[in-house]
Amino acid sequence: MVHSDSSVTIKLTVINEKPNCILDGRGDEAVDIKSSATPQRYRLVDCIVLTEDKTLRIYEFTNFLVVAYCAVSYVWCNIPSSDSFVEDIKFDVKGTEEADPINTDELHHACMASLRGCTYLWLDRLYIMQTSKDDKRWKIKEIYRMYQSCDV
Repeated sequence: MVHSDSSVTIKLTVINEKPNCILDGRGDEAVDIKSSATPQRYRLVDCIVLTEDKTLRIYEFTNFLVVAYCAVSYVWCNIPSSDSFVEDIKFDVKGTEEADPINTDELHHACMASLRGCTYLWLDRLYIMQTSKDDKRWKIKEIYRMYQSCDV
């Protein structure tokens, strides 16, 4: 996919695309981007696809982000919501199975909020190839820049 505005054209690579209904993965079924992701690249969730198609699509960028994105740190303590808006599906990310899972409702709400001015969502746990020490080391150094450069 190619993203283009008046000044810059960038190539986006889809490294993960799964409907939420099959994301219900814990443990061995955790989301694992290592086989399709490249170390030391930037990654964002497509908010339009997540909210309209209920599909988790993660794009990878070779250069620092020139697109509008919302930055969100994942919820540290899995606090149950009173009403499930989407499907209330939880999934792990490979390498973080001991942490609280990501909830598709939380992703949906974050994407709905970010769509007020952004098409993409940066979520720290999906940004890092959690099973790659090299990628993790490089990404941790970039996290401040991700928060500093976000639009929301």
